[in-house]
Amino acid sequence: MQDPCWSTIKEHVSCIISDTGTEGRTECLVSFWGEPFMARTVGRDVPRYIFHVQSHSELVGRLVDLVRGYRVAA
Repeated sequence: MQDPCWSTIKEHVSCIISDTGTEGRTECLVSFWGEPFMARTVGRDVPRYIFHVQSHSELVGRLVDLVRGYRVAA
């Protein structure tokens, strides 16, 4: 298991990419920050919606490219 790679991003979106299962298929969790996507809890705001992008979606490849671009820029 790899340690997370934290990056500061300009957009109001977060993405967690991970290989899952015994086959190591890549999947993502995507959440959006800021109104109207936040839920208010005691003392802090948290994402209201978290989207599970499964390995068969073409969006996985695009998100991997986006994260790779942020890592190169850092």
